[in-house]
Amino acid sequence: VGPMISWAQKADVLVLGNSRPFFAFRDDFVKAAEKKSELKFFSLAGPGDNFPYCREIILRNHLFPKFMILNEDNFFNPKLWPFQKEVMTSSWWHGWSSTYINYFQWLGKYYLRKGIPELTFFMANHGKERLTLCSPTNGFVFMENISGDHHPLVESSQKSTVNPLYLEMARKFIGEMKDRGSEVILTFVPDGQNTDFVREEAKELGVPFILPKLNGLETYDGKHLTPESSERYTKAFFKIFFKLPEVQKVIRERECKAMR
Repeated sequence: VGPMISWAQKADVLVLGNSRPFFAFRDDFVKAAEKKSELKFFSLAGPGDNFPYCREIILRNHLFPKFMILNEDNFFNPKLWPFQKEVMTSSWWHGWSSTYINYFQWLGKYYLRKGIPELTFFMANHGKERLTLCSPTNGFVFMENISGDHHPLVESSQKSTVNPLYLEMARKFIGEMKDRGSEVILTFVPDGQNTDFVREEAKELGVPFILPKLNGLETYDGKHLTPESSERYTKAFFKIFFKLPEVQKVIRERECKAMR
């Protein structure tokens, strides 16, 4: 929202998808990856986000990243949630006013958390209500007071299949993004589902995929990774990400330009 879009426009890598990548990629881990590579990351992931909604954000705000990391958890389902329809069809004034009302509310919480963390938790019913804030410069989670619950995550042996309709939607989206200079990378943040279909889908679409296999991951609610597990997952993810030929090519090009 608001000025955050200017940071998204500077990003080399966009993370798209639902709430699972939102909680999987944390601000401090992403910053470490940025420092290592000189690539800029930004997260547009959020509850229920799918390709029609993300596409609209990308086109309206003139985003041209080098890479898009898509969490393929029903991402290519064309069905929109009511709030997404409202955002995409509302008037300019409604969109502008809602954006800045939400932005300033969020900004107040952000600075309260940095300056008086105890007050922020007091506002969240002494920490009994979940409070999550993301960074204004990259959209990744930098603070949360989630419960201490830990649920072991075990991947199901039941395989999912690729929906032919979704596959066609994926081809169109990936083709459009490629024409804009963006390489799509598929992934699936662990949530207990079997992820073999993502590998098959990536092969069918001709795009890279990243599926780190880690044992002992935990969630705090049965679906979203705990901070400790997200750290393990992020490190494993970026270890594969930076070895992709497409990514190495961009980094080398940047290094060559810097030496001139």
